[in-house]
Formats: sequence, structure tokens, C-alpha cells
Amino acid sequence: MLTLVLTNYGLAQSPSIKEDLKTTIIGQLALDNIWEPSIYLSHIPDFDRRFEINNQMIIAKTAVDSLGKFALKIDFLPADIQLYRLHIVKKGDSPASLIIGGQNENHLFLVLNNESRLTIQNDTTLPPFKNVSFTGSEQNRSFNSLVKLYEEYDFRASISNSSTRKLINEQLSSSLLAIADSSQYILTALYATYLHKNMSGLENEKYADLVDKWKGSNSPYLSTLIVIDQKRSSIILYLLGIGGIAIALFIGFKQRKKYTNRSLINELSIQERKVFALLREGKTNQEISDECNVAVSTVKSHVSSIYGKLKISSRKEAMNYKE
Repeated sequence: MLTLVLTNYGLAQSPSIKEDLKTTIIGQLALDNIWEPSIYLSHIPDFDRRFEINNQMIIAKTAVDSLGKFALKIDFLPADIQLYRLHIVKKGDSPASLIIGGQNENHLFLVLNNESRLTIQNDTTLPPFKNVSFTGSEQNRSFNSLVKLYEEYDFRASISNSSTRKLINEQLSSSLLAIADSSQYILTALYATYLHKNMSGLENEKYADLVDKWKGSNSPYLSTLIVIDQKRSSIILYLLGIGGIAIALFIGFKQRKKYTNRSLINELSIQERKVFALLREGKTNQEISDECNVAVSTVKSHVSSIYGKLKISSRKEAMNYKE
């Protein structure tokens, strides 16, 4: 049985984790000997890349001990809800290996922020993340129920004749629209809209009513679902035309604006936040490379970018940086 717990308490169950850590993923995973004793967390920046995997997307890694226990620090995640993926790999495979479908499917999508708390259990070890149930996180239950619904309909359609497949797709289309319209959780609603759009091939404008209510959230997952109301397009173009000077002045002002330390930190990417947290702990480039599973040259690139964004020039300044 697989048990994952995302919490900021109960750290005594994992003595290798420092007591001063904030939110942490802790759990226990029963694995047979085909799997590496490691577990990875990746950031999924948009829905188009949900099945993409590379070393740059992996933002955290930890070992799974002989009892199947592991812990992942995630307090460096942003405060806004985003999509992540937990995965394991077979022995000898690259850490950036994703198996989609079948008995060896090796990943699970998670909806997280820096204060996430949930318990996850499954009732089978093959595939490792199949039939997972969630306690303490309705958002994860909602999102993964949608993932499961889509997979089930897709499988049924794949083994059906053309007439039956058409009926199945009509049922799926109706279900996706209902979820997109009724879900109170942004990623579930947006993902349902995204899946329907990919199925139907309809233009973005057809989804205006489903997407408009989420525009105020500034979610990055709106990027592939941006909707321009055709009735307002001429007004928008007019405003853009007469507002060029005003926009230029605003940009100039913004460039001169003095940011607080917190707003500067918000400019860091997910991976840069992770590297910055390790810099503040006094870790060397090699240690950061090992923990983040990236090349030392990549670490150096991240460090340089962090220095530029935070307007600092040394590790000492990074360690003394006040938020």
C-alpha cells in the first residue's frame, strides 16, 4: 500500500527531516525491485506539457529508504495553486523518464502550493499510483477524478467500433463541459475546458463563459485558454491604438519602481526558488547540483539569474537576504 502525507506536522515519523522545515511531503511507498529507491517531484507549467519530462522540470528528489519511507521539502513552492507530478523510475532509467499508461505507469498528478496538506492512499501496487484516494484535499480528489474519467472514456473509445466511439465521445464531451462549468476548483475547471477544447477543435472564443470567471486569478494555466470576446475586440484594438504612449510611460515607471524583497523573490522561477533556498542554507554548487538533479553548469546559470533578479552579488548576501 502507498501512503503519502503532505503536512507541516508529524515530522517525527521521518527523523531525517529537520524539525524546522515547514510543509513537507512525507509518506511510505511499497516498491518491488524493478524501481529505483527514489521519488521525484516535477512542476507542470502548462497543460500542454503535462506528459513532458526533462531534468529542468524536476524540482525535488529524495531517497526512499528500506521501509519505503520518504520525505520531500516543498515549502519553497509558490503560494498559488499549481500543477505538479510525483513519479518514480525503473532501475537503470534516466530520472527524466515517464511511463504513460499500462501496468508500469509511474506518475501521479498533484495540485499543490506551499501550504498543502493531504493524505493519499492506493489499493494496488501495480501500477504504483493507480486507484489513489485522497483525504484532506478535495482539490486533488477533484482533479484526479477528472484525470481518471478522461482515461476511462478514452480507453473505452479506443476498443470500440466507430459508431460506439462516437457515442462515447459525446458522453465524454458532455461530462467535460459539466465539470468545467460546475467545478469550484480552478485547475479542475480549466483542465476540463482544455480537454474539451482538444477534443472538439473549437476556437477559444467558444469557451468564453467557462474561462472568464477565472481570469482574476492570474493562473498561468489560462495561457492556452485565453479568450477574447469578439464583441469587445474592436474596443480593445482602439484602446491599444490610443494608449501606446501611456503604456510606454507605464513600462518606464515600472522599471524605475523600487520593489520590496518579497516582490523580488516572486520574480524567481520555481527552480530558482529551490536553488535560492539551498543557497541560503550554505550549500555549494555541487551540493545543489546533487539535490536538484541538474548539472553544475545549470546551477551556476540559476545562481547568476538569482543574483540579477534579487540585485545581490554573493552567497553571503543570499544567506543574509531578508524577505
